[in-house]
Amino acid sequence: MKYQELMKEVEGVGKLKLSEQENFYRDVLNESSNDLEVVVAATFYLGMAYYYEGNFNKAKEIIEPIILQYQSMPFVRELISAFNLMGVMLYYDGANVSSRYYYERHI
Repeated sequence: MKYQELMKEVEGVGKLKLSEQENFYRDVLNESSNDLEVVVAATFYLGMAYYYEGNFNKAKEIIEPIILQYQSMPFVRELISAFNLMGVMLYYDGANVSSRYYYERHI
């Protein structure tokens, strides 16, 4: 699958259930003919699906490999978005930990 083909499919796939989205993106990632742009985009959108479902840990687990290897990844908008999404998830994780600490100590 080419990057442009994936972008045409993304909007329709986003309306499916999480399990169907996961199957689609896993199939895309398992194709051996994919270029790195497709891998980055499919990984990002799979992570976004979990993020929208509220499963931040799974989303971080999926997106983390492209964040860690960003220097060898092609520059596509999904790579920048992956950094932003990771920052949001880490911020909310930190806020959650801080608020739990506050309530345990002060209430």
